[in-house]
Amino acid sequence: MNNKFARRQNDIRQVKYYWAYVLVLSPLFTDLLEVGHLPRHAHGYISETILGALIGVGVFLIQRDMIRLRTLVQTDALTGLFNRRKFFEDLTQEVVRAQRLGTKLSLIYLDVDRFKQINDHYGHAEGDAVLRALARMLSCGERQQLDMCYRLGGDEFAVLLIGANDGEAREALQRSARECGRRQPVLQRHALTLSFGIAQYRGNGESIESFVQRADRLMYQTKRNEESERLSVILPDDEYGTDSSDNARPITQDRPMNARSSTL
Repeated sequence: MNNKFARRQNDIRQVKYYWAYVLVLSPLFTDLLEVGHLPRHAHGYISETILGALIGVGVFLIQRDMIRLRTLVQTDALTGLFNRRKFFEDLTQEVVRAQRLGTKLSLIYLDVDRFKQINDHYGHAEGDAVLRALARMLSCGERQQLDMCYRLGGDEFAVLLIGANDGEAREALQRSARECGRRQPVLQRHALTLSFGIAQYRGNGESIESFVQRADRLMYQTKRNEESERLSVILPDDEYGTDSSDNARPITQDRPMNARSSTL
């Protein structure tokens, strides 16, 4: 974690200093030309050419690193998913598109159940590993080009599904847990379950705040009600084999999600 933070700070410093390279190096090249033996009329042309080349390289480097910096600002350092800032930027854009074109748009809010227990019993390094594995699970589905995944903070995540109604969003979430979650050993080790809420954009001028609040409210309703169905990445019992160690057996009793999932 500290290494990632250090690399991020170093990238930011590089962006700040690139402009100085052009200002420092350009006079040096001009001075070298002055002490040479080229005809006087050639000095100005060559100086301008070198200066133009240096400025071009400098602009290219600055643009490249501004893109890198913008990516850093929009990305969660731990999981590699987009962050909360990027979520609201994309959500605003997609809601405007849905209003204009009448396309379907769904939003999933997710929260890891008993995440504090994992941190308390196994340490924050294990908790970080759980979050990274969950990010891989959410972003490996078949709809990668149409869905955008975000870490909103802590153990809360969001998935924005373009062109999907709430039923299709639920199916995509189930498929990710079934096909991708089972390939994440750390999720299996803790028998991870997630509380979630799914909202489909209603159109007719519904505000972004209302859209988000519906998904958020449904997620927390599931979180508070122990009887609610949850998204589960627990393997079936027969796939655990005969190993009775803590690493092979689930530590929670939440049931897998079914058609009674929370949607609004």
